[in-house]
Amino acid sequence: MAFLLREHLRRPLPPAPSGPARQPGSETAPEPQRVDAESLSGLCCRACGIRITYPEARIAVAGSHQHHFVNPGGASFHIGCFDRAPGCHASGKAFREWSWFAGYAWRVGLCAGCRAHLGWRYESMNADVFFGIIVAQLAPCTHAGDPGADAAP
Repeated sequence: MAFLLREHLRRPLPPAPSGPARQPGSETAPEPQRVDAESLSGLCCRACGIRITYPEARIAVAGSHQHHFVNPGGASFHIGCFDRAPGCHASGKAFREWSWFAGYAWRVGLCAGCRAHLGWRYESMNADVFFGIIVAQLAPCTHAGDPGADAAP
């Protein structure tokens, strides 16, 4: 399963009609994308199996979809950036201190099903939002429907 997830995350972002991959806060709406069985399956919480996000929600932030960071306590995280993650709920107040992305505050992101730590929700002053999900916390979904499919961000 880890191999399948790596393959999901390694695929290049689809090119935007007018240039590079979408960035948070872009002015234009995304182009409709073809829906196939793979994108319907999505990416699920490794702990409980509810759907967290979809491969087509991948975005590049600060020039890349994936990032590797070390927090002030020395813990290392490999994250992927997504413009939506309906199965990841933000918890607590937003902090600007120690943010890995300039101009964004962060809140802890928890699984809507089991409350496992999935990553962070990033919010800018002008209401741009994206999710930095810990890659190791995701697994390819193995079922068509689940409680996370319609969970609110």
